[in-house]
Amino acid sequence: MNSQKQDRCGSVLIFLGSYVICHMSYVLIFVRNHCVIMWPLLLLLPLVTGRYAKPPCDAEEYLATLEGRSLCVSDCDADASCPQEKPQGAFAKPKCMLVRAPLGDTSHPEMRRRYCALECQGDSYCPSGSKCSLLDVSSETDRWGEVNLVARNYPHLISKDELKGVCTYRLKTGKGSAPGLEPLELRFSKSVTLDILQERGIRPPPGWSHTDL
Repeated sequence: MNSQKQDRCGSVLIFLGSYVICHMSYVLIFVRNHCVIMWPLLLLLPLVTGRYAKPPCDAEEYLATLEGRSLCVSDCDADASCPQEKPQGAFAKPKCMLVRAPLGDTSHPEMRRRYCALECQGDSYCPSGSKCSLLDVSSETDRWGEVNLVARNYPHLISKDELKGVCTYRLKTGKGSAPGLEPLELRFSKSVTLDILQERGIRPPPGWSHTDL
């Protein structure tokens, strides 16, 4: 009786083993046929960088300069929101924080356009190969003659850790630069100044206007 049970169990085990081996072969065939097709797609993944990457810029972006460095920017939406795609590994988040530098006819409608970039507070926020260009606090008056309220309160009431900026890349000039493309010259919106002041509980002085966002 025991020998019959053992023979029966042995037959069941052999059947189960052959069943697993048979179906495993189908799995291996599927992997061989389909994963070979997928490998090229996996290799292309690092090339999909999203917006705000190193120039040349995406078709829906604009090449721009900020304080002598370059970056790719996108249009802000009407509610000041931004496209959220960004380069792999970037900790910085897209934010509407740049406007046209006040050059030429400042009443032109183009001067009211707003642009998105990657907001940062240090180089570690930015994609590989870029750095964080912080709001300039070297002078209490910017190069367009406007009062720099952050500089006025730096470093006594506002520390370097509380400054904000955007991720930028080294500006290419001469050989290797993009031919025929005139980059937009941008500056920080006054909203950036206002954010920094409000986070420190500092009220802007009477008469200071915030109209660019």
